[in-house]
Amino acid sequence: VISGASGAVLTATWSPDGRRIVFVRSDSLLIYTIANGETRFVAKQRAKECAWSPARDVIACTVSRDFAAIGANMGNTGSCTITVTPATGGSPVAITDTASLNTSPVWSPDGVRLYFVSDRNRTRDIYYLHVAGDGHARGKPHRLTTGLDVASITLAADENRLAYAEVAVGGQQRRISVMALIEH
Repeated sequence: VISGASGAVLTATWSPDGRRIVFVRSDSLLIYTIANGETRFVAKQRAKECAWSPARDVIACTVSRDFAAIGANMGNTGSCTITVTPATGGSPVAITDTASLNTSPVWSPDGVRLYFVSDRNRTRDIYYLHVAGDGHARGKPHRLTTGLDVASITLAADENRLAYAEVAVGGQQRRISVMALIEH
């Protein structure tokens, strides 16, 4: 469907309706439409780990600082931010800080909350932000866990449970756990 002839595809994810795929090639966020085979430019950003909102036409992506391309592990341990970009095109909006690791964006089913992993308080923990319709963060991040050293997260479709992979010394994932989410 999407060839590597024009450069490597760095990340790809489906739209909620299954009709489009958002992907990153080099420094560009692009959308491929399945029905007609067209590829459309969305924004200039070197992103990874993109998540399309199930309720809104916006895309959240992790964007590493430039030095993260130095080594394979740097992008997972170096500081990076999460941006939100309209699928129709436009400028990405940074919704997290740039001094911390902020990664693994996952939307709530209603598209109002964005869950993510951050080391803003030393260990990698799970946070969420409320995101307004224009893609800007509303308020500050809410911390859901303390001291778990989380690598990545995924949210159940009912939004009542969140699964996460924990990181052990040396960077290996040691286990996957599930936590119940309380009303937030």
